[in-house]
Amino acid sequence: MQQAPPVTYPLGRARVAVFSTLIVWVAGLVAVNLWLTQSDISPWRQSLSQGLLVVCGLAAVRCCMNLPTGQLAWTGQQWFWTSTQGQSEGALLVCLDLQNVLLVRFRPLPGRALWLWVERGRRPERWLELRRAVHARRRPSPVRTESALAQTK
Repeated sequence: MQQAPPVTYPLGRARVAVFSTLIVWVAGLVAVNLWLTQSDISPWRQSLSQGLLVVCGLAAVRCCMNLPTGQLAWTGQQWFWTSTQGQSEGALLVCLDLQNVLLVRFRPLPGRALWLWVERGRRPERWLELRRAVHARRRPSPVRTESALAQTK
């Protein structure tokens, strides 16, 4: 089996992340409004539920505005994430594969993990190369154990 070729892929604010966040917030809006119209609750509970809905909407907007942007690079041996904060080496795990969209978790060697949405539309001509790289198994580095050394003698 051949190793996946090196590839660099740009990441920006993912439309799928923004769209799915909007859908979840609208579903919450509908649920709260149905609950308010179907039940006889006190005005303070109505105000509290609507206030929480607004807070959740603002938090969703903030999360969408702060989605990581940069470049994901596979060298053939290692993954790198490059952003305005610099470059870091790490491991990549595919968490969701929707064929044209990937949700991956990049875990840098020092630091906390990043959740990255990768969309085909950013660079369609490199999409298949990126998919090969994220799904390729890393070849283990040859480790010589005592039993392996004894067999070679």
